[in-house]
Amino acid sequence: LREWGWGSTDYGQALRGLLAVTGRELDAGATVVILGDGRDNFGDPALEALEEIARRARRVVWLSPESVHAWGTGDSEMLRYRSRVSEARTVQSLAQLERFADELLRNPAW
Repeated sequence: LREWGWGSTDYGQALRGLLAVTGRELDAGATVVILGDGRDNFGDPALEALEEIARRARRVVWLSPESVHAWGTGDSEMLRYRSRVSEARTVQSLAQLERFADELLRNPAW
């Protein structure tokens, strides 16, 4: 936390960065899993980058630690992100994360 913490979340930069580093490797065989609350601190949410990621990948799943009721409040972009991914869900515990991973591994074509 001393070195990397206390900064603002910048999903726009992260999404554009993902596109930049994956190049052609991000294709219809890929499943992209994004972990985060979707709060961009009123920055650029880079919706066009997420749309491009979703266009290239087989599926994009966003796992948020926040309740669906908090999505779209304050600086949350989750409602806008949710409309651009294959699935968005709340994951607030290791048990929920484990269930998601099991689903993903049991049904790779999902």
